[in-house]
Amino acid sequence: ENGPTNEIKNLEPLSSKWKSFGWHVLEVDGHNFSALIQALDEADIVKEKPTVIIAHTVKGKGVSFMEGKAAWHGKAPNKEQLQNALKELDISNPHAPKWQHEV
Repeated sequence: ENGPTNEIKNLEPLSSKWKSFGWHVLEVDGHNFSALIQALDEADIVKEKPTVIIAHTVKGKGVSFMEGKAAWHGKAPNKEQLQNALKELDISNPHAPKWQHEV
């Protein structure tokens, strides 16, 4: 099936489910690298129980013709679509994304 998870098999309240099993739960914006790094650092500090990081994301984030569209899940763009996506993401060299230098 294709579509948002909450329409196919709703997992909510996901955080509460993990907490009920005794896990340390962290929820972050999965598109925010600083928030992800901070969550990983916190997970490393918590030793008394396991940690789960729930990273909230949007499929195709930042690419107008892909964002939020389930049809792009697991589908590779063609050359033209790739070039358009990289342009929208302001990535001139796909082997050295600029976000790597912003963390």
